[in-house]
Amino acid sequence: LFPETPQPPPQCVASIGYSGWNPPPGPRRMLGDLFYLTVKTLEGSTVHMTATPSGFYVNKTTESVFDPNPADISCKGYTLIDTLKQVSSLFNKNFAIVQK
Repeated sequence: LFPETPQPPPQCVASIGYSGWNPPPGPRRMLGDLFYLTVKTLEGSTVHMTATPSGFYVNKTTESVFDPNPADISCKGYTLIDTLKQVSSLFNKNFAIVQK
């Protein structure tokens, strides 16, 4: 009699926001850094990312140490979504569901 209540889409990340290390310092701006993000994945890890004109990459920054150089594990993509797919398997799985 009543229409079925649609299920909310699955969550893809726990949180995402600008890093406290913004804005990029002058020397980093000269290298192309636009801004920094902090992403908390559904797996519980915190990932710091750098946005550049050519895309996004995971950097070596922690909550207490600023190091915008690329992380030892190479996770980079042209879009934020491409990069998050490499970082989090749950993001990859849930984002595919959201796109259906």
